[in-house]
Amino acid sequence: LDPADRDAVAARLVRRYAAMLLETGQTGAAVALFDAQPAPVQALLRRGKIAPAVATIEGLSVPFEEEDSETMLLGIAAGYALHDRKADAEALIAGLGGSQDALRQVACLGLAQPERTDGGSCGGEQRIGDNIIAYAMLDHVLHRADDDPYPIAETGFGASRHESYDGMAELGCRLFDRQRFPGICDQLWRSVAYATQVGIDRYDADKQQRLAATLAAMTLPGFVDRRAAELATLEDMAKRARATGSDDVAAATRTSIDPDPAPFAALPLPDQWRRTSAKASAWPKNAAKLPPDFMPVRFERNGNRAAAVSVSQNFDPSGEVSRGGYWIHLSDDGGKSWQAPLYTGLADRFPYVVPAEARMPLLGTDGAIDLEVEVALLDTASITYPPVALATRRQQSDLYLRIPVADLKRDGDGDGFSDIAERHLLLDMAGDDAPMLLGSQPAAACGPLSNEQGARIALLGELFDIKASPLVEPLDMAGSDLDARIGQWGRATSGPSRAIFLRGDPADFACLRSDRPIIVYSPRHIAALATKSPDFRAVEMPAIVFNRARDRGYAIWSAGWTGGTFRLRFEDNRWQLDAISSWIT
Repeated sequence: LDPADRDAVAARLVRRYAAMLLETGQTGAAVALFDAQPAPVQALLRRGKIAPAVATIEGLSVPFEEEDSETMLLGIAAGYALHDRKADAEALIAGLGGSQDALRQVACLGLAQPERTDGGSCGGEQRIGDNIIAYAMLDHVLHRADDDPYPIAETGFGASRHESYDGMAELGCRLFDRQRFPGICDQLWRSVAYATQVGIDRYDADKQQRLAATLAAMTLPGFVDRRAAELATLEDMAKRARATGSDDVAAATRTSIDPDPAPFAALPLPDQWRRTSAKASAWPKNAAKLPPDFMPVRFERNGNRAAAVSVSQNFDPSGEVSRGGYWIHLSDDGGKSWQAPLYTGLADRFPYVVPAEARMPLLGTDGAIDLEVEVALLDTASITYPPVALATRRQQSDLYLRIPVADLKRDGDGDGFSDIAERHLLLDMAGDDAPMLLGSQPAAACGPLSNEQGARIALLGELFDIKASPLVEPLDMAGSDLDARIGQWGRATSGPSRAIFLRGDPADFACLRSDRPIIVYSPRHIAALATKSPDFRAVEMPAIVFNRARDRGYAIWSAGWTGGTFRLRFEDNRWQLDAISSWIT
């Protein structure tokens, strides 16, 4: 390096190295690296931006773009604050000059305080700048330790912000205790666990291997030992991150799951129908439409008897990987009106698919339903979100299922769920560890609803009023271009009166009531439901994060393929909700 360029290039390398240390949770090492730098290098870093430059390296002119060191410096400041070096932390933050602007932006969102107290206007300040939450967290720890940190939590972790929190895990866990602010500490350490993984989900793995081999061949003094020490440190930090956080991110891999046996045995299609051409069934103009939550697949009429097959996610919420489960609709007036829909217990693609064009008649001679099917077993190991390469692992044709109508209608305990539906939804389980159907507990065991229970009821009502219709990915389209996939996307439906499936602790919902079926499943139940539907997506009922006054809160919800955040405010003796973010795969 040309001596005149050494400080500027050193500042860039130190910035990148310190940023990687902070990203992987090694805050102490990042602080030591920063403190060890000579004054000229520190001065370049403390400005928050390193200006563009051209350096002469081995006689070559090498251009460098502007580099931002603000995020890295905030991580260093967090390390100072955690180790009682408050004066050093404040000096770093003051040199950046962004703290007061960040606090103004939080206030202007109406989160920290209802009105501005400094007489200023919030006009034009709706764009949220980078690093405002890091600034706010540091300011709180340094100057406002007795205040409620809720406004920072709602702004930074309630909405769908994409801010870097590198170096903030320990500070965040000190600021947001797990009981009052569930999920925040885990989220911060989870990002550390991801960052410490070496060679995971890298698109340029071949290039990395070539570079690693080139470096090893250069016999750089101490390189092999130093690399081994770095990898060992990363492994230790990954273990700490996973132990500190709520889950092991490295174990989040999908496996191939075999479905439970179908309620009806598959039979070979009779020879007389194998030799027949398949026919599409058009929906007659004089036939009544099915309810909007049932998508028609087949229709057949024989005199006054009529039958239809539909698919719906009412009992099989599978997001974008399946259209749902198959239902039978019967009519005694040729389709002018339909009886109550009958659930078959058959999930689309798990393993059966009902073809829209069939050879065998749907209405059997003895009153049963003869349902022609094909096997197209979705390989659950191929599921990603968004789903882009769904694959089958078993296929078979020329099959049908004989389905007695009496079996579809049977409801042994008279609770409104057929026996087939009860088995599918695990409602046939008994004992304290069974899924809980809201409203099935004696009302006498419940006293007046608390304010927080009222908030949860308001959240339930708003959460399940959301209308969303997933696009279902076609099977076995890996390697095809996007235009080909778009042309084969399908739709899935579910209705306003559908059952609601919640993932959570049944005890949290024991005294709630609902005008629609709500079933609460524990994580053990969700594992069992994985053999009923491909990727059964129960909604994880979010914990409500409240402020100290408990008159404001937020809740993050997810159905796996879609989700968002609601803000709750207790005003005029009632809870009011508004959506502050949403997402979809």
